[in-house]
Amino acid sequence: MKRILAILSLSLLVTVFAGQRPSYALEKVFVIGDSWAYALADPLNNQMANHGHANYHVYNFALAGTTADAYANNVGGALDLTLTLLVAMPTIEVVFISLGGNDLWTMYPSLGDGVFSEIEADLRYLVDRILAARPDVQILFAGYDVLKFDKSDFCLLFAYNCFGRIFPWEVTPLFIEVGNAQQRIAHDYSSVTYLNLWGTGQGTPGSPDITKWSPSSYVASGDEDCLHLSDYGYNKFALQIYCNYFAPRFGESCSGSSWGAASVAEAGLRYSISAHSEGMNILAILIIPLGAFFMLKVTRKGQ
Repeated sequence: MKRILAILSLSLLVTVFAGQRPSYALEKVFVIGDSWAYALADPLNNQMANHGHANYHVYNFALAGTTADAYANNVGGALDLTLTLLVAMPTIEVVFISLGGNDLWTMYPSLGDGVFSEIEADLRYLVDRILAARPDVQILFAGYDVLKFDKSDFCLLFAYNCFGRIFPWEVTPLFIEVGNAQQRIAHDYSSVTYLNLWGTGQGTPGSPDITKWSPSSYVASGDEDCLHLSDYGYNKFALQIYCNYFAPRFGESCSGSSWGAASVAEAGLRYSISAHSEGMNILAILIIPLGAFFMLKVTRKGQ
């Protein structure tokens, strides 16, 4: 990760400052963060074009596997380069951030519920640094969405090894708490927005059913890809981002809109630190012996 970010940082800095500076005239949205951010950039660009805003470009500076911790600690110069580019791109109006999911699954085994305060602190630091460099921009968080860990035995083992639990009503609230951290930050900054789009895959954006997973068509098809959406899923999620955030900015209405700007907490979905469900049942007991066999393979898979 450090080597990749360092190489990326060097190549972009050479482009910007060595007389080959690219044109940023149409770049309006700056996307940073993990694989969800990366996968949403093109669909969001398409939504802009589909709604008559082809000149409102999305600049994709996301990197799969990135964590909030990596940005906060400037691993590979990621934070420095982000701020440098934002200053060099005065046309940017919105910074879309997707971070916290990788911190959750990689750090929960060691920190438990303490990971949520770490994620929130790192995201607050990132927001502070961005707004110090570019106080004129708006910052957008949109959390994640309900996944489908019962899609394969591998993903059930992944969930158990990361979280010690496997059912949707146990696992989904952990991811929702990442969204709650983002929502708390948005509450404290007038220039930060949090969209609650949980439940988009279930057809109820902002009102997820945490007793169920998302449908198969919404999530990635690979048996070992437990953390991502399908192309259809990212397009559907991008439509919700457009309709709930950008359409109002453009003074438009949108058929895909929902009450997504409300907080997860208002929906009565806030994760409780004591919400460890009753027991692990027979299935969990059966897969425990297999967990060690897959541990190395699972922990090497990034978002």
